[in-house]
Amino acid sequence: MSREVVSLIVFMLGVAGCGSELRRAQVQKHPASAETLPVDFPPPAAEVEELPPDPGEPCVWVDGRWEYLNRRWEWIGGSWVRPKSECLYSPPVMFWASHELGGDLHYRPGRWHTSGGEPCDEPIACRLPD
Repeated sequence: MSREVVSLIVFMLGVAGCGSELRRAQVQKHPASAETLPVDFPPPAAEVEELPPDPGEPCVWVDGRWEYLNRRWEWIGGSWVRPKSECLYSPPVMFWASHELGGDLHYRPGRWHTSGGEPCDEPIACRLPD
């Protein structure tokens, strides 16, 4: 093997070792009974966020999202949270309702549920390292 090939392999292994896995909340689809809101228009594009330092386990990252409040979209920044062990996150979704429901644009906000679809309290925010 040439010296250049060996150098490239060593470099690539080093780059691969530099990455870290972001701990994210476990997700699931919204239960059929989940809150659904008709909206007048879709949200803007997601905002770019700089992640604060990782507070460590058992905290997980939940991305920022747009929430439809008082007939307008409001950005809610992402955060490190400590969910209850039995709770999973259902991220926000947008969809067009069927013709029978008026064919309108609908929104389901991000919410926490058990695997059986029961609502969970919002998780506790994690304290960030000093």
